[in-house]
Amino acid sequence: MSKLFNLHTHNYTNQEKILELVNQYPWEFDEKIPFYSIGIHPWYINEDRLSFDLQVIEQKLAIKIASL
Repeated sequence: MSKLFNLHTHNYTNQEKILELVNQYPWEFDEKIPFYSIGIHPWYINEDRLSFDLQVIEQKLAIKIASL
């Protein structure tokens, strides 16, 4: 069975025939999503939360690197 690739979405639909790369923000990260990117869009930078957001990104990157 061939799959379609959705390489940028913000909504995970878990469709069998579509592999989705879901862009997630640190403050709403969902570990159940199997394929994701994580980052902060410049429009959504919140200086009060920035340190926390960067820590989440670093943590998720470290987990991915360790699993390779």
